[in-house]
Amino acid sequence: MLAISCNIGILLGFIISHYVNCWSVTYLALLLCAIYSLGCCCLPESPQYLFVKKKKEKAIRALRFYRGEDAESETSQFTAEVARFKDIHNDGTPKKKDSNQIHIKDFLTRSRWKPILICVVVILFPAGSGSIPLITYTANIFAEAHSNLSPAMSSIVVATLQLIGSYVSTMMVEKAGRRVLLVISTLGCAVCSITMGTYSFLQDMDIDVACFRWVPVASMSALVFINAIGIGIVPFIIMTEILDPKIRGSIVTFCLLEFSGVTCLVVKYFPMAVEHLGMYSCMWFFSCCCVASATFVLTCMPETKGKNFEQISESLNKGKKSSHKDVAPTLV
Repeated sequence: MLAISCNIGILLGFIISHYVNCWSVTYLALLLCAIYSLGCCCLPESPQYLFVKKKKEKAIRALRFYRGEDAESETSQFTAEVARFKDIHNDGTPKKKDSNQIHIKDFLTRSRWKPILICVVVILFPAGSGSIPLITYTANIFAEAHSNLSPAMSSIVVATLQLIGSYVSTMMVEKAGRRVLLVISTLGCAVCSITMGTYSFLQDMDIDVACFRWVPVASMSALVFINAIGIGIVPFIIMTEILDPKIRGSIVTFCLLEFSGVTCLVVKYFPMAVEHLGMYSCMWFFSCCCVASATFVLTCMPETKGKNFEQISESLNKGKKSSHKDVAPTLV
């Protein structure tokens, strides 16, 4: 749902920008952010946080609110979830409490190195695919390519395809598997990037490409769609499945900061790279990154579909049983 919500926002942004000026769009975005912030103030704290703070009654009420449960008609699943939270946070023995604290050595054990490395690398796939800067500068790219569609309409088409792709991904991720979607997505993006780069190269060589003006729209639309069904969402799912629950929060936070930082740099310096190296060089570079990503998935990443944490750990450690507690797979 997070990916779908973000893509709906991108699509609405393109549509609104087509009809109003940039200042109005900015003020509208600020207004929506203010409404969102006020709405969050009306929501209860997370049950996890309240249990940690020993506010059990508030935690149960919050859990009841988020699960849509009535106090008079609680389901067995809800009761079991409450019991699980109590079991996790009510053990008062000093040894147990100390075992729940995170130390540097928790990140240095051999069984956790590979999952951490996979997360650190996989979270770079979206930026390396080129989809983020391409979506950001869609209008400019299509204007320079002399596409048959107007830049504004091309942006709306691309954003719509991205939304459809994210929806398809939520339907396919449990059926096709994470590795399959990532390999298809990365190799598909590589083909689209090569195609766009070749078109740009021929255009820079003053070769007549008037008959192929549909190529930028088709290639970029395909790239955005293929990216959305795999690269755009699967890395965030994988992070929650292969990491030990004890260090999951810290590593996911680091990976999200890494994702934001790298994305910011790519978006900032993409226009400069296009100006000095040419669009074709940038697109061919993204295609190389996509091929490298597919190679990494095939050689280093296990399939996590339908597996719990213990089974995934055994796959990563080549059959050696994990000493960590069995945890069911978690989706975002």
